[in-house]
Amino acid sequence: MSPSSLYRYFDGKEAVYRALVEEIARVLDAPFTDPLLSSLPFGKRLEWVIRRQLSIVEARREFFITFSADRASMDWEFASTEDLTGDAYNRWVEAFTALLEQGVAAGELRSINTSNAAYLLSGALSATVFRWIRGQLPGDLQEYVPVMLEMILQGIGSKKSRSA
Repeated sequence: MSPSSLYRYFDGKEAVYRALVEEIARVLDAPFTDPLLSSLPFGKRLEWVIRRQLSIVEARREFFITFSADRASMDWEFASTEDLTGDAYNRWVEAFTALLEQGVAAGELRSINTSNAAYLLSGALSATVFRWIRGQLPGDLQEYVPVMLEMILQGIGSKKSRSA
């Protein structure tokens, strides 16, 4: 699309950026409200959400490459307006927090600070995606789900160190 055609629909660069961030946030939030989730046990719900999140990123790889390269300059340029990416990120973490709270309530997770755990989970996902778009992880993102789930659900300590 040529810039002149694009600006028929948007008032300027900030409006384009806003629309892109809002759309990708909507798409990333959607798996958390899928009716299928309530029919699955917690571990499968968590796996399903993580797999959906990563498949969204894989399907929109070019967007995420561009976004990760240009976000800092875009955030700086629009610093006088609301924090679009920060707000979207906070909603994403809140959705993970709610999911983890369901795991605690079901007795499938120990009593933990679910907000802190959600930030750790979102950080693990973000780091995996960042490494993947930079070409540091071969293959597709789905290959890394079992390791993420094991670390989230089992921890990284040995059984020996947990009893100490």
